[in-house]
Amino acid sequence: MSDKDQITKHKLTGGMLLFAASFLLYSLASPGNLPGDTEIRWSVARQIVRNKGLSIEDTVQTWNFAIGIDGRRYCFWGPGQSICLLPFAGFGLALEKVFLIDPDTSDL
Repeated sequence: MSDKDQITKHKLTGGMLLFAASFLLYSLASPGNLPGDTEIRWSVARQIVRNKGLSIEDTVQTWNFAIGIDGRRYCFWGPGQSICLLPFAGFGLALEKVFLIDPDTSDL
């Protein structure tokens, strides 16, 4: 094995160790809940997957919304981050159906 292969192998291992250490530290320091803004983005992503538009779900308790002409609550921010969450929201909603989880009591 050449010296270059050994150096590359050590860099990859070092990067993986750094990632694992960072993930462990973040997991220990994380409060384990979703902050208000994130909960709103997650709610909008679920609504998009359910084909109910860009409104916030009725079950989300927040003061960070604007009421639209149709009377539904909408997020102040654009839908960009909610769109990034679509694959995860779709997967979570599929799991609810497969495992018969009550959507009112489950939260990803």
